[in-house]
Amino acid sequence: LIHNFSLVHDDIQDGSQTRRGRRAVWDIWGMAQGINVGDGLFALAHLALHRLSGRGISPDRQLAATLSLNRACLALCEGQYFDMTFEGLLEVDLDQYLWMIRRKTAALLAAAAETGASLATDDARLRKKFFQFGEHLGLAFQIQDDVLGAWGDEQITGKSAASDIRDRKKTLPVVYALNQSEDRQAARRLAEVYSRQAPLDEAAIQMVLDILHKVGAREQAEKMVIDYYHLALQNLEETGLDPAALSNLRALASSLLGRRS
Repeated sequence: LIHNFSLVHDDIQDGSQTRRGRRAVWDIWGMAQGINVGDGLFALAHLALHRLSGRGISPDRQLAATLSLNRACLALCEGQYFDMTFEGLLEVDLDQYLWMIRRKTAALLAAAAETGASLATDDARLRKKFFQFGEHLGLAFQIQDDVLGAWGDEQITGKSAASDIRDRKKTLPVVYALNQSEDRQAARRLAEVYSRQAPLDEAAIQMVLDILHKVGAREQAEKMVIDYYHLALQNLEETGLDPAALSNLRALASSLLGRRS
């Protein structure tokens, strides 16, 4: 529910008319109703937590789950703020990008994993390990999303090819290319294209894709996806729990690597 609330509002903020191959909520019903729907989903998510008491969850653990969700919501808003701010900046480095996606995307997956642990145990170490699992999985998920935003199949992703480039998003491949010290010419060319006031046409988009290919931006992004994936698995191993009990979470993590949408 929180994830979908954020997507409904994200489409309004980005002016995106489609989501998963269908018209966005605000594009059908208008911006005001889109905001209203997002707010409603946000409230429903919090009401859902109150059902925990009917499932035998203690008030202390219910409070812990509520705190996790609220911290994640605040982090998500912070990350969204910087994501939108970065659109108007060229001087964005890798550390700033990772700080942003750690909040915009990874915080919610971390909260989901931590909440599950919080409802099952009071062991702070275990809760931290599950939080780190979700966080690393979230980082891998967002970087993989960045790859799909530049090179994904439009028929599968449900959005136009190279949509992130058309919108001048500071995704990981772009940030990596802009900060290339070994090929400053490529970085300058990319900065010039991204600083244009006019909408990017197909020729400009292809130029950006050529620059990203030249500096190996896709390969670097895919390497980082795998690195964060392995960190997530390491966090699971460090819980010391029965491997059979962790099999579904491992399957969830591995499904990320080959996803195309």
